[in-house]
Amino acid sequence: MKQQHKTRIRIVSSHAGRIVLAYIVVAALWILFSDAAVRWWAGNAELLSRIQSYKGLFFVAITAALLFVLIRRAEGALRAEKAFTDTALDVQKDTFLVFEPQTGKMVRWNRALVEVSGYTDEEIATMRVPGDWCTGQDIAKAAAAIEKVLSEGVATVEISLVTKDGRKIPVEFRGSALRDPEGQPQYVIALGRDITERKHAEEALKIK
Repeated sequence: MKQQHKTRIRIVSSHAGRIVLAYIVVAALWILFSDAAVRWWAGNAELLSRIQSYKGLFFVAITAALLFVLIRRAEGALRAEKAFTDTALDVQKDTFLVFEPQTGKMVRWNRALVEVSGYTDEEIATMRVPGDWCTGQDIAKAAAAIEKVLSEGVATVEISLVTKDGRKIPVEFRGSALRDPEGQPQYVIALGRDITERKHAEEALKIK
């Protein structure tokens, strides 16, 4: 799966390279040959000037059409990549979310988070991490885990996820940092696993 994802990224990148290469080739050929052809064919300065104007308009039209076709193809590749990523995230049972560490704003999440929490996509888009997802000491635990992610790259924390109807679900979240080209943390990616059964087993062992 990881290798397939890398392959799709390379495909999308290659489309951008093809756009630039095609433009360079067409522009270079046009510059090299069109002026010489016009000077050879035109008989006087007035006709030469008129043809040069038409030649410029023709070049703009051709390159615009070429760029349009290539950009549409690149957009198609990007849409396919997004659909692939969305499907991969939505089929997994664990909750997945991406948020801005500075503001806590939710950026992306999967279907599992909607189903587990009971919140709609529209409601989740307005929520903040961690305050809108847990209460009490769990808020401080989650905030400390976020700080650890920003400083060390990864962190794991157990908190009770509060659902829309007020239920508390024990979840183990593992977070990692997604950094910008300068190496600064831009987003936090968190994968949460329901550990209700594990908690019940631990309680049963304590009773025994």
